Amino acid sequence: MRREKSLALLITLAAALAAAETLPDLCHSSKMVGPCRASFHRWWYNATSQTCQEFIFGGCKGNANNFFSEQDCFQTCARGGGVEATVVPGRLATEVATSRGGRHPESYESRSGFREFCAAPRVVGPCRASFHRWYFDLESQTCKMFVYGGCRGNKNNYLFEEHCWSQCTGDGEITEEPGDTDAHPRILSEPFSFSTRAVVLAVLLAILVIILLGSMVIFFVKICRKNPELSMVIFFVKICRKNPELSVGTVWSTLDDKEYLMSNAYSL
Repeated sequence: MRREKSLALLITLAAALAAAETLPDLCHSSKMVGPCRASFHRWWYNATSQTCQEFIFGGCKGNANNFFSEQDCFQTCARGGGVEATVVPGRLATEVATSRGGRHPESYESRSGFREFCAAPRVVGPCRASFHRWYFDLESQTCKMFVYGGCRGNKNNYLFEEHCWSQCTGDGEITEEPGDTDAHPRILSEPFSFSTRAVVLAVLLAILVIILLGSMVIFFVKICRKNPELSMVIFFVKICRKNPELSVGTVWSTLDDKEYLMSNAYSL
């Protein structure tokens, strides 16, 4: 009798080990709530108890053992070879499908705006800025970071990972504007901020140039008022530059020098 019980136990353990080897790697991971503070009801597969259990997901930095429904959990982590998985007590039992379906239910993908906000590929854009953004990767069913150039992007472009998760994996309506406009400013406003800064800098530079020129004019006006002869010299210099024939050489010739010397000699 004892031998029969021991043999049955060994067979059960062997079957469990063989079934465990057929599980995908994601089913061996423990649940991961993540550091964000959202509250999404998700399911994870407990490989130890061979059950699908519900937990609260924070909204970011989770792992692959994170399913939208109990059925998806069973379909992905169901035991191969006809071994049935058990259900957490108090939960509605779900029939295990033989084929493993995707993690993302069709009900989420059929929501209005899903293709535009979540299924569209990431777009860096032609501009050369460097903004860290998040986009929803439809193939891996996760939100991933990328570098956004700053212009001509699409709507699959989020400031925060948590907002990406809530838009593309939640059961709520996908909206154009985020719920908190102060915490999530629109992406398209950023390229205009650079042109505004350039205009402001140009205006400030022009004002500084005007102030500098005005100060120089006021400085020379004050000097000319204190020294009228200086103003006359400046005036004659300008005239001579414009009319070379009226230069000092033509006005005061060598003949004038001789006459000046002769007059001085007679006076002596």
